[in-house]
Amino acid sequence: MKYVQWVLWFVSLPLQVALLNSLFRGGFKSFPVLLPYSLILFLSTVANIAAREGGYLPAAWQKAYWVVELIQNWLLYVLILSLVSRAMRQSRHRAKTVRWLILAIGLLWLAALCLTQGPRLNQRMTDFGKYVAFGGALLNLFLWGVLVGTRHPDRNVLMISGGYGVQSAGEAIMHSLRMLATPSRSYPMVIAGNVIGSLTHTLCLAIWWRAVARENAQRVARPLTGVSSEE
Repeated sequence: MKYVQWVLWFVSLPLQVALLNSLFRGGFKSFPVLLPYSLILFLSTVANIAAREGGYLPAAWQKAYWVVELIQNWLLYVLILSLVSRAMRQSRHRAKTVRWLILAIGLLWLAALCLTQGPRLNQRMTDFGKYVAFGGALLNLFLWGVLVGTRHPDRNVLMISGGYGVQSAGEAIMHSLRMLATPSRSYPMVIAGNVIGSLTHTLCLAIWWRAVARENAQRVARPLTGVSSEE
């Protein structure tokens, strides 16, 4: 598993740097929520590598990991909400729709807290993460429906939505496999879940990087050619 983890890090870190570079080049103007998410992801990945390879994992590391995980999940929900608002910018129902979605998200997280079970922190947070990932997939499905119903859908937003869909599906599978592995103490099932989660997360980063880079190129070309991202 250690060698698999290093391969995934070897692919993931350059993609994180490439995504941050595209965001700093102007992509954050179109996708502002992606910037803090990507910064937190990069810093937490570097810290995780340094701690694990240095053989030093403080007692509070587990709690810090899950706090960062919650912040990232919250930012992803905010990202999808911002994309829904962008996709519905010409609709008079945009503000009402966003308010209802915020209410639904609040109820979802509350229900997830009530349904979360497990004697230990890792088990409880894994269970909670399963519900959060499923809710994120539903929210993203709503965004996808809004985009498909648009006459000229924003292709870059479609790419962001598609990337998140891949990641949220992978996270739901990963957390489900972890929970199934707990009663039987099946280590191979845990590894399978971790690999699936890491692979889908890496694929999501690749799609996001291409979407942000494409958005930057279109922003440069737009004043010269009048080309819009919806075309």
